[in-house]
Amino acid sequence: MISQSTNILSAGIDATTFFVFALVFGIWALLAYSKRVSAKKNNHNVWAAQVSALQALELSIDKPDNSQVTTKLEAGEVFIGSCTAALLEYKKGDRNYQGINQGLSFKVTKNIRYNVGGSKGKITSDPDYMAPVDQGKAVFTNQRILYIGQEFTRQFDLGKILDYEIAPNGFNFILSLSNAEKRSGLQTIDTMQIWPGLLFAVAHEYNDSGLKGAKTQITTTLEQFKNAEPGVSPETKAAI
Repeated sequence: MISQSTNILSAGIDATTFFVFALVFGIWALLAYSKRVSAKKNNHNVWAAQVSALQALELSIDKPDNSQVTTKLEAGEVFIGSCTAALLEYKKGDRNYQGINQGLSFKVTKNIRYNVGGSKGKITSDPDYMAPVDQGKAVFTNQRILYIGQEFTRQFDLGKILDYEIAPNGFNFILSLSNAEKRSGLQTIDTMQIWPGLLFAVAHEYNDSGLKGAKTQITTTLEQFKNAEPGVSPETKAAI
């Protein structure tokens, strides 16, 4: 009788353990699924925001609204667009102190010791690195990029660009200018606004090839974004 009761109790414990495990696993699976769904939805919202911004830019590029620029524009200078951005510049690497290495000490005679492998301490510096140093607003025209931040202001003249890099998705860009010793650039801080790299590409084309070049750049970028809709395969796109 006792043995039977023990078996029943053991079976009850095993069933309870299994139920608790199943419940915990189910909750974990639900949370993981919800996280994936949320991430996919967020990615699609960001994609849709960029497509919408590019479509608006496609319409406004022919009729720029220079009133949106508080700075006085030069002759022939036209407003293209603006966005919030982080200023990217080089920061000095950390300085480290390497202490003295005493090495090995051997006793030669009663009052004399001989040191092997000793060295003096020294200060070393890590390499400089690119990082956000400020946040503010960036205004793009066909001649320059104006950055007005909380701590710094910068002007990037498009005619003085020696080299540049744009992130594949336009999330940021880095410039080398003839009037600057070090490279700098801008990076988005609001993924729901048009990204700085996209505006820079249009501004650069406008400065280099005029309005026609800028319009071609917008059309090409917009088409690329449309073909990269999250969750939609190229085969599905081609069939639509």
